[in-house]
Amino acid sequence: MKKRFLQMVKKRVLSLRLFPLLVCLGFLIPAVGWGQEGTPKGSWADNAASAFDGGSGTKEDPYQIATAEQLAYLAVKANEGTLHTLGDYYILTNNIDLSAHQWVPIGRGTSQGSKYFDGYFNGNGKTITGLYVDESTDGYLAGLFGLLTGQVTDLTIEDAYVKTARKNSSAGILAGRISNSGTKVTNCHVSGTVESDVLAGGLTGYASYTEFESCSAKAKVSATGNNIGGFIGEGFAASFTDCAAEGSVTGSWCCGGFVGYTEQNTSISGCVALGNVSNPITSTTSKLGGFVGSMDNSISIQNCHAAGTVQGGNEEHPAGGFIGYANGTFMGCSFDKEKNPALNAAGEGSLDSGVTGEETAVVLANICEDYYGGHQYSTKWTVDTEATCTTSGSKSHHCERCGAKGSITEIPALGHKWGEPVYTWSDDNTTCTATQTCKNDASHTETAEATVTSEPTQVPTCTEMGEMTYTAIFTEEWAVEQTKTEGIPANGHSLTTTGAKEPTCTEDGYTGDEVCTVCGEVVTAGEVIPATGHHYVNGYCTECGQRDPNYVDPISYYNIYVEDVCDGVEVSTSKQVVREGGSITVSVEKDTANYTFDNFKVYYKRSYYGTWDELKEGTQPGEYPINNIWTHIYIKAQGAEKKEDPTGIESIEGVKVYTKDGSLYVQTPQREQVLVISMSGAVVKNEEQIGLKQYHGLQPGIYIVRVGDKAYKLRL
Repeated sequence: MKKRFLQMVKKRVLSLRLFPLLVCLGFLIPAVGWGQEGTPKGSWADNAASAFDGGSGTKEDPYQIATAEQLAYLAVKANEGTLHTLGDYYILTNNIDLSAHQWVPIGRGTSQGSKYFDGYFNGNGKTITGLYVDESTDGYLAGLFGLLTGQVTDLTIEDAYVKTARKNSSAGILAGRISNSGTKVTNCHVSGTVESDVLAGGLTGYASYTEFESCSAKAKVSATGNNIGGFIGEGFAASFTDCAAEGSVTGSWCCGGFVGYTEQNTSISGCVALGNVSNPITSTTSKLGGFVGSMDNSISIQNCHAAGTVQGGNEEHPAGGFIGYANGTFMGCSFDKEKNPALNAAGEGSLDSGVTGEETAVVLANICEDYYGGHQYSTKWTVDTEATCTTSGSKSHHCERCGAKGSITEIPALGHKWGEPVYTWSDDNTTCTATQTCKNDASHTETAEATVTSEPTQVPTCTEMGEMTYTAIFTEEWAVEQTKTEGIPANGHSLTTTGAKEPTCTEDGYTGDEVCTVCGEVVTAGEVIPATGHHYVNGYCTECGQRDPNYVDPISYYNIYVEDVCDGVEVSTSKQVVREGGSITVSVEKDTANYTFDNFKVYYKRSYYGTWDELKEGTQPGEYPINNIWTHIYIKAQGAEKKEDPTGIESIEGVKVYTKDGSLYVQTPQREQVLVISMSGAVVKNEEQIGLKQYHGLQPGIYIVRVGDKAYKLRL
């Protein structure tokens, strides 16, 4: 029966071939209903035909319904009670469009009292569209049928809008209520929107003692109260085989993706709930489940599966991934644990086995097996694992509904497909590496290291480069011998200077030639340095001492300079300027109380470039005569030594700066830098000294003397 059903409703049932994709994306396409397009005007009860299209109402010759008006005629007669329906048969011969007017259900009334339809209605594979039912004002049963007590087969209702209200009512697209022993609904499929206070289901709001087989409901079902399900709101002593619910379910409590509440030996087998279930009110006892909201302990559910998400419940009354409040027995059922990681199979109640939480792919595979009767494999191969050079891959036929794999077949390893080797030399050419790369997978490579030898094939000279040839030999067959030639830089010249000569007053000099010590090449020839010529001062060459033949001696006056005087003595001269050929006396006053003079000597030299000679003391103590003066005289006194203080305390006098007899005297207790600056800003003296020193040859005037970081101003 299931196989025949699948063949008959291949294009119509739930668009379930798209179901795995929709579930994986985490949402389901909501049904489009009249609630979005406005309310039809008028009632079909006022626009009914006066007769059927034909037939006599027997099984062999059923009443034929070809138009919306003729279907309305059936509703009018049933609701008047003037049409005896018992034993009568009806068949649709065309698709019916009911969008022109509001529909009045066939068998109108409430659950406490209603007209009913207990005949045999054959949809004949036809489709009813545009169904719009609103019984909320009167609180009547709402659906194509209000109260159905007969049988309906092979009917499709698309894009319906069904609404009612009040506690004694119920709503479903096919029927508000189905109730009678032996009632049966087979191969019926509905879609649209259902709204009610209580007892709302995609196909029917309530059913008792009814068999449902191979039916489906794709609907947005919502209610403010209890017992709301994607397929049926409440089932009593009913059976469901190979049925499906898709869409969304929203309600307060007892809400399930397939059925809200069921009791009294109801059996459900091979059914699926594909939609999402939610309860926006968290303060109630929700009894919220992905497949069923609540049930008593007489219920049996086998091979059923819930693939949607469940949102709602609270800490005291949690929702369940499959059932909100568990009783009864379960076998071979599952819910999507991947989408509902925080939920157990049952929110409350007793559930020891029979329902497992699975990944989405497993739930979809279960639906294929238990609802569709097997997988629908594609005829095309899908590569699941690509084969590599070294490992095999696999391919299979994927199920078009759930993605399960069939006919899994090995794909042999590809093997390497090597490209041409690439050779890499090190910077110093001591190593060479060969690398071959697989064309199938660039991450697969092989390398080989060569033995490298080197040989100079051309020796470099001072000016010409040489050549070194490197040879790489591999042991691997795929790598071939490589050679590489590198230039050796020229050695360059090793230079030395030869033939250099300094110039004299009368002879030229020579800078010397730069000659390579290796090849003997004169790299740079030297240059002649002209003779310097004589530099005569006062008739004599300052370089070689030769007498200037053209010099005529004038009567000259020469300065007496006291160059350097040690501590402990004061040196003075009888004259600071003396005529040529004259004489002077150098007077030395010794501080014998504080200094010893064992090593004391007085020196003098004739001219600035002369040599220092010891000046002997004359006949008078402390007087040192210098006679026959023909040039400037320079004097210094050295060798006085400080006596040791018998107390062991060293006494150091401070800096003294003074003038005497036309000379400047500076005495420092330690080595200091002395600058003598004229008032014009010219630096006259700049030298380092220690002790007493006489600065002579200064022009009269005012001078600034800086000793270390101190400055003195005095007149000479």
